[in-house]
Amino acid sequence: MPYIGKQLVRGQNRKLDDISSGFNGSQTTFTLQIASQNVSVGSALQLWISVGGVIQNPLTDFTIAGNQITFTTAPAASLDFFGVIQGDVTDTNTPGDATVTTSKLATGLTVNLADGSAATSSLQLGGTDSGLFSSAADKVNVTTGGVERLEIGSSEVVFNDGSNDVDFRVESNGNSQMLFVDAGNDRVGIGTASPANNLDLAIDSNNEGIRLSSSTNVFGKIDFHSNRSGADAALGIIDFNWNGTQVARIIGGAGTDTTNKDDGALQFHTAAAGSATEAMRIDSSGRLLLNGGSDVRMELGTNGTTGTNDRNHIRADGDILKYNCCDNGQHIFEENGTERMRIDSSGNVGIGNSTPSSYNAVADDLVVGTQSGAHGITIAAENNNTGYLHWADGTGSTAETRAGRIAYSHADNSFRFDTAASERMRLDSSGRLLVGTSSGTSSPNAIQTGGGGTMISSSGSISNNGTLDLTVGTSNICFWSGFLFVNNIDAANGLNRTQSTFSVFADNQNASSQFTQIASRNGSSSRSFTVTYVDNGIIRITNTSGSTCNVSAGFFGGGINMG
Repeated sequence: MPYIGKQLVRGQNRKLDDISSGFNGSQTTFTLQIASQNVSVGSALQLWISVGGVIQNPLTDFTIAGNQITFTTAPAASLDFFGVIQGDVTDTNTPGDATVTTSKLATGLTVNLADGSAATSSLQLGGTDSGLFSSAADKVNVTTGGVERLEIGSSEVVFNDGSNDVDFRVESNGNSQMLFVDAGNDRVGIGTASPANNLDLAIDSNNEGIRLSSSTNVFGKIDFHSNRSGADAALGIIDFNWNGTQVARIIGGAGTDTTNKDDGALQFHTAAAGSATEAMRIDSSGRLLLNGGSDVRMELGTNGTTGTNDRNHIRADGDILKYNCCDNGQHIFEENGTERMRIDSSGNVGIGNSTPSSYNAVADDLVVGTQSGAHGITIAAENNNTGYLHWADGTGSTAETRAGRIAYSHADNSFRFDTAASERMRLDSSGRLLVGTSSGTSSPNAIQTGGGGTMISSSGSISNNGTLDLTVGTSNICFWSGFLFVNNIDAANGLNRTQSTFSVFADNQNASSQFTQIASRNGSSSRSFTVTYVDNGIIRITNTSGSTCNVSAGFFGGGINMG
């Protein structure tokens, strides 16, 4: 098929030697040579001259005189040179088919081709079904074997747009599988031609992997998105496998609110032998939960031996929580960096004391406070209940578990003292000390025994004809006797006094009594008083001295109930 093209039909073109080494911006005339031999040219029109990549216009930009070329403008030193002498004049004609080779095509030649298809390419390379074609406007497609492999468009580049089972591979310098797309299994491998999951990254040395990096003030993120329907379902899993066996796992899971779906938990799984099971969880409330068998531990520090009791750790053993320290260690409880309590290596407890074992060996199990300031222990109880302090010598019976006891009853505000598991003494709310009895019948601040014995005292400032009463018993004690001691002293002058001792006999049934003074001592002037029996165990002292006196009286005796 004839077409229009360029062809030298006669003679031979010859390339001139490069003369650009003489370009300096001032020299205009140069000698023309071919293979270092001077050559003369008949006309400037026989030359193709390029200076600095620009074709020069014959007779305007340069002239010829024999073997000399003269430029209208001196070429600058930085410009290159290219020149050709035509062997003969050129002509325009129609060459024969297949007579124009690619080397004779002009630079920038535009050729319009038909669009073609994957089966019949427009630009055929190795066959009609292999080459280039255009599937649409602004698109170039590559086909081999009649199957489209690549589409280059104005907004995207698509490989395998026809969704064929054709793998895609990118080779780097030294890694033939730098990027591999397994079309048949819909998987992508980096560094592997056999990806085992949607994305499989193969590494062959330490510290290789995935990196999210930025040189600006931003952060990277890995997202797991899922819309699970059930509570505690996995939303994302990171597995750790040792030679193909799963030995650890981290699960980001759903919480319990399946309506709002806005709570979650982190689960941590480990394996001792076999598949990994949950060992720890951070729940939706931020609680840290450690799970496991009968010996779940949280080890702290590196002292001692891991996995043994010679290691600082917190341990859950069934329904028991244990706090353990290393051999010869101590438990110290601090508040804001200040020690508040300690359990030393001997098992002794110090509250506000850091050296409990330095105290007496028979009483150093619990030491409260130090020698600085005031310290104490409080036993709190309900206002109608009792607080206890027990001494025990066993656990088999009441006699062993409460052999000795001190109790304070908030119901009647009394102290009770027990020995051999029985109450022996009581200090009641009136200040009476009751020995062998639990109920008082005497005046306040008295000592009273269970056999009817009473020891009481009372005192006060009494005006003239004023009285001071001592209650030594009640009407249920029929007969009683004892000694009465009275001191009657002038309030203004301690030398004016009367000191007397009486023997007392009383009969509550017949409301009679007898007071016999068995000793007395008077000061410089006698201070007189009288003693009478009122009834129901009341002895009354009346001041008859004529002025106010300070009177104190005491009684010690006992009584008996006859009915």
